[in-house]
Parts: sequence; structure tokens; C-alpha cells
Amino acid sequence: MPIEGRRFHKGEKPHHVYDRYRGHNKYNQYFYIRVAIIEEIDLDKYEMTIQWVGKRGVRDKIPISFPYVGPAGIIGMLPEKGALGIFAFMDEGEGKGNPICVGFLPAGLSTALNFNDVQIYPDSLPTSDVNKILYKFRKLSYGDVIISSPLFASFFLNSNVEIHDAVQDSFIIRQGDQSIISTSLNNFIFADGISINMGHAIRNGLELYDKDGTRLDNKGSILTIPESKDIICITKDGEPIDYQTEYYTEYRIDVDEFGNGKLDLNDINSSSASLNNPIVTFVLGNYIGSDRINRQQYGRNLKASLFKSYNDANGDFSLEIANDKNGIDEAGTIGLAYALHFLDSKCFLGIDKEGHYYMNLPASSSNNDLGAGSSMSTLAQGSLKEVWGSNAAENNSWNLSTNGGVIWDLGAHSPSRNSRSFEMKTSRGIYFEINGADDDGYSKREEITGNTLESISGDATSVSSNFTLEVNGLKTEKIGGSFSESIQSDKNTNVLGVYTETVVKEKQCKFGKRKTTITTGNDELEITKGNREEMIILGKKISTVRTGNIEQNVNIGNHETSITTGNYKVNVSAGNITHETSAGTVNISGTSAKIKGNISIAADAPIVKLGGALLIGGVVSGLPGKITHYDFVTGAPLKGSLKVSAG
Repeated sequence: MPIEGRRFHKGEKPHHVYDRYRGHNKYNQYFYIRVAIIEEIDLDKYEMTIQWVGKRGVRDKIPISFPYVGPAGIIGMLPEKGALGIFAFMDEGEGKGNPICVGFLPAGLSTALNFNDVQIYPDSLPTSDVNKILYKFRKLSYGDVIISSPLFASFFLNSNVEIHDAVQDSFIIRQGDQSIISTSLNNFIFADGISINMGHAIRNGLELYDKDGTRLDNKGSILTIPESKDIICITKDGEPIDYQTEYYTEYRIDVDEFGNGKLDLNDINSSSASLNNPIVTFVLGNYIGSDRINRQQYGRNLKASLFKSYNDANGDFSLEIANDKNGIDEAGTIGLAYALHFLDSKCFLGIDKEGHYYMNLPASSSNNDLGAGSSMSTLAQGSLKEVWGSNAAENNSWNLSTNGGVIWDLGAHSPSRNSRSFEMKTSRGIYFEINGADDDGYSKREEITGNTLESISGDATSVSSNFTLEVNGLKTEKIGGSFSESIQSDKNTNVLGVYTETVVKEKQCKFGKRKTTITTGNDELEITKGNREEMIILGKKISTVRTGNIEQNVNIGNHETSITTGNYKVNVSAGNITHETSAGTVNISGTSAKIKGNISIAADAPIVKLGGALLIGGVVSGLPGKITHYDFVTGAPLKGSLKVSAG
């Protein structure tokens, strides 16, 4: 170094400066630099043999050192054979100093800059017979900083940051698009209570052999890593690993509820058995058991199970091993490809490799705002559109079972859909089965404001024990065809107003027994055009008027009563019988006619005619009063007209 801060001039050597002060104790040391070629490396003694440039045959052995050393760190690299070393000496006045390596220039620098292949032959380093090395030194420009290894790992800095290993695993921070790019065969991130595994599914706690040395039935295969401990990968066939081996992969995140301020042991950074207890696990690719306590599922592909059959109305969530059954690769078909698993609550969302979706939602406690028993809360500000296919067995699209009731509170569509609240279209029939009534006593209750319209193209059938229809207004029935009622018991019609029936054609009624009671008012029958016929095949016709009259008026026409076989009798307990015609004749005709009066019989007419032979019998007594004449037939005293003609 320059004395008292003096600078070296061009072409000046350090010992020239110190020559002026030789012999002075204050300046009794000087420095100089020499160049040597590294001939050999001895790792056991940790020293190197060097050949000084310009002094052929002069070789020294010096300790291996590194250019940059500090009290707490080091930047260095093991020198390589053939490298050009720069050594500094500190001489204490005796003309001989100890060399200290301050830097290296790699062997074959020009070859490396040209990206050429070179051959490295055996030396004291443990190598194979012949090593073929491809140098990939990159030419540096202003601002570039590189740290590289002969084994091809490198650290490069400029406006970007690049870290590469020998097989091109890399970590790049790129300023152009402000990106961080991580590329590796496997990627692991571990934090306090959190682990992220990306790449091969590794389960180092998997047992491959039993105590007798028999290979166990699992998919574990050992992968040998020269610079680290061996790992056990989960492979497709579980056979020894070669270049054709297919590994099961996973993107797995395990998160504990709490951290303890310590780095957790895991299958990657420790050979100890790791016991993790995550509160939630998220996986993509494959869901492979990682709980070492559950040895049966550890390291095995898992599938989800919710229902044992399609018509299972209860269900039970479980994770099961995806095995090979009947030539079917369950791990490749119904094995899980996506899973979000909350292990404490057993909440689970999963999708298998066929795309089947599984969801298990436990019930909440009373701590939830909605109270105990809540499993899902969804607040959607927009609409929902769903399209469901159907299963192969029954062509069923939706199988819904609930342990509780269902509450729907529906809004309404826009006027473009007639402001309806609910629309449902089915291609076939609908089946409802209601197995009980509510606390109000109703199994089905509808409260409707507005009109209802039911249009049925086919037939309609309603079967009930009892049926009550209450219409507060007008009920109108329009039947395009026939109307038929079949009543197995009684029928009661109660009309508080006017009851009107209009039959355009013919009305037919058949009764086992008929009873009509008119409490107040009249019974009127009006036949505008046509006849009224009554026929009693066997029985009587009885008309009883307790108080009142029976009147029959024939304006134009006749009144005829015809008895084929039988009698005609009029019995008046108290009162008169009057047959009167204003114009016409009153005829009483029969095989034998008898007129009997308990007191008298009066025949009153200007002319009384008696025809046929007269049979006189019995006792005839006279009548009180003045006798006007005697009956010429009977000789009885009479009063009245004398014009009686008998002939």
C-alpha cells in the first residue's frame, strides 16, 4: 500500500516506493503481487500447489484461501486445476513473504467465453474417468455481476436477478415486467405453521417393507439424491424409479391455526418424522394422505365418499383409499384432483378427476349470527343460472333431501315476463307426496291474492276423504262435454238465494227416494212448450195439503185422468166437491154409477133427464115444507120444478 496515502504512478512497482525507506523501522515492510498457475488441489490437507509464472520449475504449496473473507461471512470458491491465481505478498524486510490468494481466473477462460466443450481428465479430485464439461460463461457487460460454479450453478445480477442450478432450475426477478419467475422440478415453501409443496408427492414417512422385508402394497418409490438424503416419492406403479417413471404430483398447502415461533419439521428439510396438524389443507392434482397417525391412508391416493347409493337420503362424509378394482384405476378416475379440507370441522369441498363435485358442510354452533344448525350463507347480488344434466340410471337431474323445512320468499320478474314470481316448465308429469299435516291441521295450504287459471289438456282427477269448497263470490262452471257426478252417500245443496237450472235439451233424474221440502214460498213449474209426463211403475202418488188448496188451471185444452186398472176416489173429510164448467157438459160415466148422499141428493136443472129402466127400492120419505108435486117415478113428495123428463 502507498506510504502515507501516496498513490502509485503508471509503471511504478510497490517495492520502488519502499526502497527509499529500507532500513527504517517505521517503514520496515512492503507489498507486491505475483501470478501463478494452480497445478494441484489437495482437499485432505486443504492446500494447493502453484507454479509461478515466469519461473518454470519453481512451485510452492500454500493453503487454500478465498478472496473475500470477513469475520462473519465469506465469498469464495474452491480453486480448480489450471486456474490462474493472483497472489499478494507482505514482506517484512527480509525479501521473503507469505503469498495470499486474492483472486482467480478460471482455467480455459477463452474457451468458456466461446461456449466450447472441453475435456477434463482425472486429477486429485474425485471424478469419473473422463468428465465432459460444457462451459457456459456469459460475456459480461457494464453493470453485470456473476457468481458461477464449475458445476454450473450461477448467481447473476444486473437490472435483473437470476439464480440457476446445474439442471436449469431457476429463480428470476425480472424488472421488465416486474415478475418473479420460479422454475424447478419441485418447489417447497415452509413457514411457521404453513407449508407449500409443489411437484412430486413426497412421503418420507411411508414404510415400503414390513419387518420381514416383504414389499408392502403401496405406490412409494425411493429416489436417490447424491447431495441430500433419499426421498420417497409416490409413483403411478410403485416400481423402482427410472427415466420412464410417472410421479403423482401435488400442489398442497397446509395451514395450522397457530404458529409457535419455531420452524416445523417436515419431510423435506428434516429426516425426523414430522407430525403436522393443519386446520385446513388445500390440494390440486392429487389428494394424498399426509397424516402419519393415520397409517392406513398415509401416502395413498384418496377419494371422497358422501353417499353409498344414489337414493341414500342421509349420507356420511369420509375419505377413502382409491384402489385398483376390476381393472379400473380409481386414483386416475375418481381420485380427488381438487380438495379444500377443513380437518377440525370436517368441512370439505372436492372435485375428482372425472369432474364430480363433493361438498360436506357441517352445522354451525350457536356462536353463528344465524344460530345453531346453519351450514351455508350465500348473499348474491346478481342472478343464478344453472343447467343440470342427468344420471344414467334414472335420468334424474336433481335429488334433494332435507331434514327441515324450506322457506322461499320470491320477488317478481320484469313486465317482459308478465311480472311473474315463479315459472316452471316440465316435459312430463309432476308427483307430490305429502305424508303429514302441519300444526294448523293442513297438509297443503294455499293463500292466493288475485285470479288463478288452470288449463288441463287431458283429464283431471281429485281424490280426497272430504272436500270443502268455499267461494265468496260467483262460481261459474263451463263444461264443453258431459257432466257426471257419482256420490256414494248423501248430497246436500244449500242455496240461500235463487236456484236456477237451465236445460236446453232433456233432463233425466233417477231417484231411489225423493223428498222435496219448501219451507217458505212456492213450487212453480213452467213448461213453455211441450208435455209433462209422470209414470209410477209400481207404487202410489200421494199429494197432501195440510192447509190450503189444490188448484189446477187449464187455459186451453183438456184435463184427463186415465186409469187402466183400478179405482178413482175423491175423499173429502170436511168440505165440498164441486165440478163446474162454465161452458160444456159434466159427464160421469161408468159401468155402474152410484150417487149416494148421507142426507140428500139434489139434482137441480131446468130439465132433469133420466134414461134407462128405473129400479125403485128402499123407503123414500117426503121432504119437509110445502109439497109442489110428487115424483112420478117414486111417488115421493117433491118441491121445485115440475119439468122432469124421464125417457
